[in-house]
Amino acid sequence: MRSIIQTNRHYCYLCGRVRSFVNPLEEHHVYFGPNRKISEKYGLKVYLCKTRCHNGGPYSVHKNAENCKVLQSEVQQIAMKYYGWSIKDFIRIIGRNYTEDMP
Repeated sequence: MRSIIQTNRHYCYLCGRVRSFVNPLEEHHVYFGPNRKISEKYGLKVYLCKTRCHNGGPYSVHKNAENCKVLQSEVQQIAMKYYGWSIKDFIRIIGRNYTEDMP
């Protein structure tokens, strides 16, 4: 399924850098591991620049747990609004609440 989060696949969702030959973008399933298929099914994915935000730099979501957590919380809120889910619905589908530490 296409991303429900990001319709324009020509820029990085996190830093806004434009896709180019030297700055390729990669599709990132926000809830990965055992939830990768669920992320795909519900369009819970974004496009991130490979060398900075996806898995290349020290602040990338695959190397920086805090940045990953912030993205997961933001996407949870977007998905809940998009699909009309409650927090209980989200937990039933994804397995946990990523907004629990948010105000």
